Amino acid sequence: MTTKSTGACAICHETVDKGRMFAHLRSCLEPSDVDGPQPLIQLRVEGGQAKAFWLHLDIKADAKLASLDQFLRDIWLECCGHLSSFTIRKVRYSLIPNDCFPEPGEKTLDVRIDRALGSSRTPFQYEYDYGSTTELRLAVTADRTGPRRRNAVRLLARNTEPQWPCSRPLCSRPATSICAVCVWEGEAYACDRHATRHTCGESESWLPVVNSPRMGVCGYTG
Repeated sequence: MTTKSTGACAICHETVDKGRMFAHLRSCLEPSDVDGPQPLIQLRVEGGQAKAFWLHLDIKADAKLASLDQFLRDIWLECCGHLSSFTIRKVRYSLIPNDCFPEPGEKTLDVRIDRALGSSRTPFQYEYDYGSTTELRLAVTADRTGPRRRNAVRLLARNTEPQWPCSRPLCSRPATSICAVCVWEGEAYACDRHATRHTCGESESWLPVVNSPRMGVCGYTG
């Protein structure tokens, strides 16, 4: 895999190192993005176990957690309509089906993010799919203001897609497929040439290599 993590700024489209992206965004935002009537919360999101995948985004302070949940599903996660939840300051906020009731102490996603976070702005977690779970970690990087807009969430930056090498010995080609059966055991990646020679063969266990921490899990195809 590519060891140096970079990403594309969604404002100027420049490629920037992961560790420098926040400072880059601070200098790249337009004056109207930091001085307007709309309170915003700026967030960094990364895979809980797959830190090569990361995002920077901002969200209206009065937006519901449901809006953030939908954004994360759309850009990174949605495959089979699984349940999901945030854990913020030890409180669980969950997507609860209409025919179910919350567990004791559990709340729905119909809560403003600024009220869920409170004044402490501590890092928090997100889970998608309680079976084959994809975990994300989120942290507030800034509280600022901006212009009023229609969309609750805006993407500011996203990691460049990592390059995963084919698991076949002596093969230097980039992988294009991942075996969902072998993903936890190594040797799961295959280039176009070697996918047909993998021990699992040509079966429905193959999923595409994509730019998401959900890669290789369940039926996720990007």
